Amino acid sequence: MGAHRLDRIQNHPEYFERFYLRMIESGLKPATAHQVHRTARTAFGEAYKRQYILRNPVAIAKAPRVEEEEIEPLEIEEMQRVIEAALKRRNGVRYVIALALGTRQGESLALKWERLNRQKRTLRITKALQRRTWRHGCSNPHQCGAKYHRT
Repeated sequence: MGAHRLDRIQNHPEYFERFYLRMIESGLKPATAHQVHRTARTAFGEAYKRQYILRNPVAIAKAPRVEEEEIEPLEIEEMQRVIEAALKRRNGVRYVIALALGTRQGESLALKWERLNRQKRTLRITKALQRRTWRHGCSNPHQCGAKYHRT
C-alpha cells in the first residue's frame, strides 16, 4: 500500500489510524476517512482470504468517528421553486418525482411511463440506470477530449 509492503503493515493497525488522522488534519471530512477505512477493510479482507497476508490489520484498526449531520429539509416555498424550475426542463417530471418520492438519480433516470398505474395511482421503480461519464455522444470523442490528453 503506497510505499509500504503488505507483509510489513499487516501487524500494524495503528498505521491506518495515523493515516485516517492525517486525512482529517489535511482538511478532509471524517466521513471521507471512514469511507477509506471501509474500502481498505474490504480490500485487506480479500487479501486475507486469498492468503496474501496472515491477518487483516484494518479490521483491528479503529475507524474514524463520524458525526451524523442533520439534513435540513427544503421549505415549502423552496420546493415550489424547485418544481417550477424542473418543469421548465426536458424530463423535468423526473426531478419532481425524485423530490416527492426520494428516488435516487439512477432510479429517476430509469423511470418509464408504462410503470405508472393510473388506476391504482402507483409507480413501480424496478431498476436504476448508471451514468457513464465516458459516453457523451460526440461522433469523435478522441478529438473532443484531445485538450485533456498529455502529449
